[in-house]
Amino acid sequence: MKRLTLFFVFFILFSACNLVTKKETQVADLTGTEGLIITLPKIPSEMYVGQGLEIPITLENLGAHKVKNGVLSIVGFNEDFVKFNQAPKIEGINLDGKTNFLPGERTTKVFTINSVSLPEEKQREESFEVIACYQYETIAIPIACINPQSQTGVQVVKGSCEFVDAQLSTSQGAPLAVTKVENWYYLESKEVEFRIYLKDVSGKGSILAKESYAKFCLSNTELNSEDFNKINIEAYMGTQEMRCSPIGGSVGPSFTLLENSPAVTCRASIDFDKPSYTTPLSLYLTYGYATRVGFKITLKNPSYVSK
Repeated sequence: MKRLTLFFVFFILFSACNLVTKKETQVADLTGTEGLIITLPKIPSEMYVGQGLEIPITLENLGAHKVKNGVLSIVGFNEDFVKFNQAPKIEGINLDGKTNFLPGERTTKVFTINSVSLPEEKQREESFEVIACYQYETIAIPIACINPQSQTGVQVVKGSCEFVDAQLSTSQGAPLAVTKVENWYYLESKEVEFRIYLKDVSGKGSILAKESYAKFCLSNTELNSEDFNKINIEAYMGTQEMRCSPIGGSVGPSFTLLENSPAVTCRASIDFDKPSYTTPLSLYLTYGYATRVGFKITLKNPSYVSK
């Protein structure tokens, strides 16, 4: 509830645009479709037996939220031929997101190849994959029109709005975005249901369960299907906390991302006799995310003589 209270303080200030500017009231810049990005240096295409190499990898948070408990690793290479000075994995990376006043935080981590060997070949190509896994969140604040009488056939009481789907931006300062919110009404229970569509708008990584996201960077074992596309939600209509359910599932905070279909529904109680009105929906989505960049190096052994 603490962050909900902070949101409504922000929302009231943000709405008073005739008195203060957006820059003065908005703390987080909830725009963009990226989270953490990886930037590699120019890496040589060839290495010779006995050579070493330093690989500085820059991580930058381009989103509006904090990267939490990030893991950076290099995988995919053959450890028999490529020797790092230590296991190429770094944990506990935390980077603040961007605001209207500051860019997102960045850091550079250096991995060192001590040497390469190629005892029985003249040359071979090695593939490397740099993977960053981290916890992230999306905050979406669509504006919904609550107008049940337009759907029930009862004479419509004039109010402040008439639109059906909630109004929102699909650029929400995170790789996962809410793309559409539909309203549905249930007369018997006096409820409104919001059907929420989501998409990986970055398209440059994988959405992971926040409980197991680190396995993608730390483990050599295959992840299970339930480790992918898992998202947790906390949702409010105004100050009323909503009950959310995955499509076809029971009430609970966790659901699976679906393409081109609503992935989760959230319900709230309403007064069907009131004129139509607008209300903000506060949708807090938490998940893991993994992004990757690859490169190749040809290992060469000029002294090798075939037997």
